[in-house]
Amino acid sequence: MKAGERAEDFADVLAYHYHEALGLARAAGDTETASELLPTARRMLLLWGDRAAALDQAAAYGFNHRALAPPRPPAS
Repeated sequence: MKAGERAEDFADVLAYHYHEALGLARAAGDTETASELLPTARRMLLLWGDRAAALDQAAAYGFNHRALAPPRPPAS
C-alpha cells in the first residue's frame, strides 16, 4: 500500500475503494482477486470504523460489521 503510515488519514477513501473493488471482483467471479483484496478491505473498513467511532457510533458499527462479515459466495 502506497499510503503506508498515512492509511489512517485516508481510511474512508481507501475503505470505500477497496470495498467496491472487492464487490466487483466477487460479481465477476474472480475469486483470486477477491481473496487478495479481502484482508486489505477489512483492514481499511476497521480503520474507518475506528475513526468514525468518535463522531458517529452507528456509522462505526456499520463499517466494523461490513469488515467482519463472512464473505459472500461469488455471483453465479
